[in-house]
Amino acid sequence: MDGKHTLEQCSEVTCEVLLTVFQRVFAQRVVRKAWFSSPTWCFPEWPAAASDIERGSRRHVNCFLRSVPAAVPAIAFLSGGQPAELPRPDLNAMK
Repeated sequence: MDGKHTLEQCSEVTCEVLLTVFQRVFAQRVVRKAWFSSPTWCFPEWPAAASDIERGSRRHVNCFLRSVPAAVPAIAFLSGGQPAELPRPDLNAMK
């Protein structure tokens, strides 16, 4: 979350990293059904992250739809370094 970056920049880099990770893991023949993922959140520079929850949540979902193979059974969302009360609105906004 630290740094001077936009939501779009964070989302693009996150998607590129996830695509690369999945390509390399699957090249090693890891069983897709056994994969468990906890990727980073797509956030702009903090505290701007809290300014547009709907837009940020759409970015999260779109990034994961583009980069996480359908065979991956689950994604865990942790706080991403946020205070405990902040991730809940993001999670609730994901549709």
